[in-house]
Amino acid sequence: MALLGFEDTNNEIQWLCGGSLISDQFILTAAHCLYHKQFGDVKHVRVGDLQIESDQDDAQPQDFTVLEKFRHPDYKYPSQYNDIALLKLNRKAALSNYVRPACLETRPTVNFNYHPVASGWGKTAFLGETSTALLKVVLDYFTHTECDEAYKNNRGIKLRTGIIDASQVCAGSRNESKDTCQVI
Repeated sequence: MALLGFEDTNNEIQWLCGGSLISDQFILTAAHCLYHKQFGDVKHVRVGDLQIESDQDDAQPQDFTVLEKFRHPDYKYPSQYNDIALLKLNRKAALSNYVRPACLETRPTVNFNYHPVASGWGKTAFLGETSTALLKVVLDYFTHTECDEAYKNNRGIKLRTGIIDASQVCAGSRNESKDTCQVI
């Protein structure tokens, strides 16, 4: 996991978004994480951390600056289509027990018997506080029909034509409140 940092007016880093290390020098993230309306462009990346506000754990964080940003050419805020981007780090990350590239699915179809695992420092309740401890959640994939039904009321500007199977997956929980993002 990677934390994405923005500089406030005091030049202090605000860790406000997340991403995944996918090679020793690239982070995969959401395109909407490249810019924050209050703090501007993402400038910092941290990998290998467990507790954002503590250095008393066993983690061995590594800090980087963002060398380059690559936003999907068809991403247009506030739409949630093509909401994907890459960040190139200013140097290679040292791989360790705490720093490993994520495993990315490459098959074009979803295996509904597989349960994806998401991790991050996100909110633990809708509109709740952000966790300072790295968390993980096991999710279920939803079929296109289930997902389209769940998001039919959000069509508007963010999902104008509903869920697009060719470029989006839908995951969460049927029995509990589990997800990864509250962007919608």
